[in-house]
Amino acid sequence: MRTYFIVFLGFTLVSVVLLRNLELPPITVQDEKLFNTVASLSAILFAFLSAAYPNYIARLFEPPKRENQFTPKIITVAVICLFLAYISIIGGSYLSYVTVLLPITDIQFEGNNQDILVAYTDNSFLWRRPLNGKITKAILNDLDGDNYPEVIAGLADPGDDTGYLVIYSTTGQAVDKINTWQETIYPEGEESYYAKVVDFQVGDLEGDGKKDIIILSNDIYWFASRILVYEFRDGKLIMKSVYWHPGYLYKTYLLDLNKDNTQELLVTGVNNDLKTIVPELGGNIRTVMMFEGDRIGGQAPPGFGINSNGEEYPLGTQSWYFIIQPKEVADSKVIIEDIDKNGIDDIHLGLSDSCSFYININGEIIQEAMGTVCKGNSSLDAIIFSNE
Repeated sequence: MRTYFIVFLGFTLVSVVLLRNLELPPITVQDEKLFNTVASLSAILFAFLSAAYPNYIARLFEPPKRENQFTPKIITVAVICLFLAYISIIGGSYLSYVTVLLPITDIQFEGNNQDILVAYTDNSFLWRRPLNGKITKAILNDLDGDNYPEVIAGLADPGDDTGYLVIYSTTGQAVDKINTWQETIYPEGEESYYAKVVDFQVGDLEGDGKKDIIILSNDIYWFASRILVYEFRDGKLIMKSVYWHPGYLYKTYLLDLNKDNTQELLVTGVNNDLKTIVPELGGNIRTVMMFEGDRIGGQAPPGFGINSNGEEYPLGTQSWYFIIQPKEVADSKVIIEDIDKNGIDDIHLGLSDSCSFYININGEIIQEAMGTVCKGNSSLDAIIFSNE
């Protein structure tokens, strides 16, 4: 094997290794088709030139017998052939590694601030993306129905993108990014201008076959929070509705208790404004509420929020709203089971003092249970509050 060929082969192999290990930007399916076309045409042209100029190609890899043996035309043809061959080999290697859509099977967080998103397939590294915020939650879900899951991540402080929800494709490309912060509707208190994504779920709230993303977003440095409902449509997140709450929200649960293909949304949190109408309750009252999936909007009790025109913000659409007493007791678990055996699932709400309440879809407490340290002092008190 001649010197020129050895140098070219070595350069090609090094390039392949680098392409396989460097974190290069992934290419789209459209790019893949274009690259395949170019690589195929290059290979055909290389074969044609090799057949048309066999002596030139052969002589290129032979040591020169005398100076100025090769004419500029011969060198030009040879360089073109080698370049086209290089495109075919390197392009093919790059595509075989990067654009073969391997399904993501696991995602992990890295970095001192938990701000690096890493994707794997069957324990093999796929890609890594640094984010400008701490990752509070990340999940896999096939939003666009192409049988390859997208990566959805919520962000909090520290970082300039705190409060953002970001979506990446299977190949690691940014799909969409939205800021969940909104100007508060509550007239009292200091505006924070920043939010953090606390929790989110992906489901089909209305049973229409379209993916919805339900996000809990809490303001930083103040109490205002919101439930945001987005629909993923044509590669973008489109806002559908928002529900405001005067206190932090903590956890979401997507249910379908009565199996009607319309999901219910269960949310837990605390309410800071109820103390103004029931002072003996104090602040930071633990709450649990439920919505029908196709009716999420308005504001929680006691309804002090106003819109940008200074008018009262619409009242909330929650199906029911409970406060947990005493305030030192918090929700600790939610289990779905058909406790009364009527074919409709119920909500088993476990509290931190080991007391439990069983609630049906209509917000009726159908059973109470006492655990090992439950003294029977806990209670769920319904807040009657409706926009109807």
